[in-house]
Amino acid sequence: MNSVDICNLALARIGETVIQSLDDASVEARKCKLLLPSVLAQVLRSGKWNCAMAQARLALLQEAPLFGFAYQFQLPADCLRVVCVNAGIQPWRRVRDRILTDAARVELEYIRLAAAHELDQLCAEAVAVLLASRLAVSVKANVQLSKLLYQEYTDSAAIEARTVDAMENKKHLPPRQSLWIEAKSAGHHVNAEGPSWR
Repeated sequence: MNSVDICNLALARIGETVIQSLDDASVEARKCKLLLPSVLAQVLRSGKWNCAMAQARLALLQEAPLFGFAYQFQLPADCLRVVCVNAGIQPWRRVRDRILTDAARVELEYIRLAAAHELDQLCAEAVAVLLASRLAVSVKANVQLSKLLYQEYTDSAAIEARTVDAMENKKHLPPRQSLWIEAKSAGHHVNAEGPSWR
């Protein structure tokens, strides 16, 4: 599904004529071209979308933070939302387009500004519903329809999409040996069946 497909889904929801291109001379095309980027960014930032997930090793900046942390790193230009820094092991903070941390190296998982054609079906439909809510006001001047569509987005479309998306994420379980080592170092008896808490 591309940008025009998403816009046409949104236009169909408010009973307007579909477009052939975002560069059409119609009011609908001009409004879609204006609104789609911000709507897309809002939807992507609202969840941990697999279709927009990315990884990066960040570049260490020479200038240290003024206080609080030892190092700062430059975030990718397409970063909408930070999901995880160094597997959540160390403290960190986002300040504008930088990550502050005491770690000398940063491995980042983040939500990037994905293109419309990269979205999965449910994410694209969530974008279309939210876009329809915006178009209901800017094209039809129908505030009530806009509110109904926004309610549909918050109550149904986005939740369903994020739920399905989350089902495709599985965290790595720690190896069995780690549990034994942890138990042994804590002074617990460890046998072949695993730690005995006594």
